Amino acid sequence: MLAWINMASLDARVENQRQGFQEAQPFRHLIFDDLVTQDRLSSLIDAFPDTDWSGWQYVSHEHQYLKQSCSDTSTIPEPLRTLIYELNSAPFLRWLSHVTSIPEILPDPNLFGGGLHVTGPGGTLTPHTDFHVVKGLPLFRRLNLLLYLNPEWSEQNGGMLELWNKDRDLIEKTILPTAGTCVLFQTDDDSMHGFTMPVAGRNRQSVAMYYYTAVDAEKFSGDGATYWRSQSMAKDTNSWLRLQTQHFLLFGSRVASSISWRLAALADRTRR
Repeated sequence: MLAWINMASLDARVENQRQGFQEAQPFRHLIFDDLVTQDRLSSLIDAFPDTDWSGWQYVSHEHQYLKQSCSDTSTIPEPLRTLIYELNSAPFLRWLSHVTSIPEILPDPNLFGGGLHVTGPGGTLTPHTDFHVVKGLPLFRRLNLLLYLNPEWSEQNGGMLELWNKDRDLIEKTILPTAGTCVLFQTDDDSMHGFTMPVAGRNRQSVAMYYYTAVDAEKFSGDGATYWRSQSMAKDTNSWLRLQTQHFLLFGSRVASSISWRLAALADRTRR
């Protein structure tokens, strides 16, 4: 039995969750608030480190402004560390496979890009699609899971997670990152997400977990790059030109990756 994840509640409605995940728009996702029980949430929130904690890595840049992260489980405080271990455990991985219909999901014990995340007041996250492959590893990123640990968060605090319709270039859904809210979504070339409304008044805290498979998706789902939306938060001409150049280069990379993927898939089918 897991100590922190509420498996009984998740398993009891897995069929409804599976249907909801498959039918969600603008891309496959699931929002739920019972990953951990309410009486456990306060312990996780109390254990979340302040921004002056020595374990943070400052990863801020123009696309993820004022962000810090920690992926080192040896320094992540309890009970957050145990929660992360449970999110990578066999019972939870089986639940992920059941609810998403993605077989043989694998964890990332190194938490590459994941772990604890915190964004300070004024911080933003440019809408983007995530990397699909990790350089040097024969794995394919398939799912993101975000657990928010922000009690009494309101729209005035900004930082709402935005799920974008990439083709129409608009926000289709916003999600308050309040304590206990968990968002699971399929990670691929369509899953554009971020938060453009700056965080206000307090820190935005979350646990981020990424999941993989050893077999690639059945359709092109991206490459090793993170693709930031070109109309990001540029505030001057030089920034705008730099971002447009970056967008052009990344677009070329995406097209080349897509063509390479399709040719490889065709060759594989021909061999069979």
